[in-house]
Amino acid sequence: MINNKKMQRIDLNRFLLVSNIYNSDQNFQKMDKIKDIIKELKDLLGKEVIDKIMGTHKDYYYGIKFLEFLGWHGKLDIKEITHKLDIANPRLIEFWYRRYPPRPIITLLNIYFKNYHKISKKNLAYLFGWGFGDGGLRKDLSSYFICGKKQDLLQIEGHFNNNIPSLPVTIEENFGNSSVYQANGKIKHISSNDSWILWIKDSSFSKLLYALGLPKGEKVLQPTNIPHWIKQGDKQVKKGFLNALFEGELQTHRVHFNVKRNKIDICPITFGLSKIEKYKEDLVNFLEDIRDMLQEFQINSTSVENPKLSNIRKRDGLITYSTRFYISISALNTIRFSEFIDFPFNQEKRIAIQKAVEEARRKIKNMELQITKYKKALELFHNGRSIYKISKELDIRWHTANNWLITKKHLPVLLSKNLSEVSNGV
Repeated sequence: MINNKKMQRIDLNRFLLVSNIYNSDQNFQKMDKIKDIIKELKDLLGKEVIDKIMGTHKDYYYGIKFLEFLGWHGKLDIKEITHKLDIANPRLIEFWYRRYPPRPIITLLNIYFKNYHKISKKNLAYLFGWGFGDGGLRKDLSSYFICGKKQDLLQIEGHFNNNIPSLPVTIEENFGNSSVYQANGKIKHISSNDSWILWIKDSSFSKLLYALGLPKGEKVLQPTNIPHWIKQGDKQVKKGFLNALFEGELQTHRVHFNVKRNKIDICPITFGLSKIEKYKEDLVNFLEDIRDMLQEFQINSTSVENPKLSNIRKRDGLITYSTRFYISISALNTIRFSEFIDFPFNQEKRIAIQKAVEEARRKIKNMELQITKYKKALELFHNGRSIYKISKELDIRWHTANNWLITKKHLPVLLSKNLSEVSNGV
């Protein structure tokens, strides 16, 4: 049985290798079709993206010459085209007709035949979120990868199979342990337990993502910017990007019983990244962009902290700096966060946020009850009832009633006019 990737290669070869006679009708029709394909790609992706894809090849020059050639194809003979293009060897033009165009054009044809140019912006946003987080592009643009737990990567693979079936996805175990040398002199040992890598080993796909704004190689060693099409995208684009990014890099929500306070707390969560010293300012700007996107959906967070010394890279001795911001863990903010970030491809975080939301809704119901009792206490106090009797009747502590009615401290806070909707899960 021929696999999908091999079938696509056969289709492209069948399209290109139609006749050994360079000036045959079949080859002329092929060039007309390539011209239409390039135009369609430019219309969908833009001229800059096309040029950046072609620029990933060493023979970019011949890719440009081929595009010029398409303009003269059908109008001039080979000798005249060779002269126009200032190419010494006319056999090169014959080869383009009979066999293959330059590699930059082959990459564009691969993107077209595999329908990569039709990937929805929402799915591209997921790919970029993982790529900016626990994944990325190999420096040579040979492949794209995502690191994670096997069960999560299998779910991502299923999503790709349903939405981008032409992607050649493989999942491999990430063997081996590593050690991180921290700037404070300590050594942190990292185990690869349940660590897997999802690979998409297709250079044409990688080059498309790179041309659309995903950095290649180690992100810690270079400036990184969220592409304009994500920052200016609709809600689904931003949601896809942040979900994928947070699945890898955000702390997992946790609900914890605080013994000292004798109450259940939703523990603080942070989002942070690292870069070498040269790009500390860029790092802060990247995190501020993430905060701005969250704020668009009324999800509150703290300012980004000043970068601090983090690790010493074993391979080159470079020192990295890390920074972070906290996402507010108020009950209302936790619920708002969960409505936008639902971790569709990270089971552990999905379960954790659900538990945090349950606790947040419980806290909101308690707040509503306190507000009801506070209003009743004001009414009773106005009618001459003593603080002692009010505390007994409303089943609240005497100090609580005294604070509400006499000292005016620790008053219940109305979170919003839609508090009842939030508490009911609307």
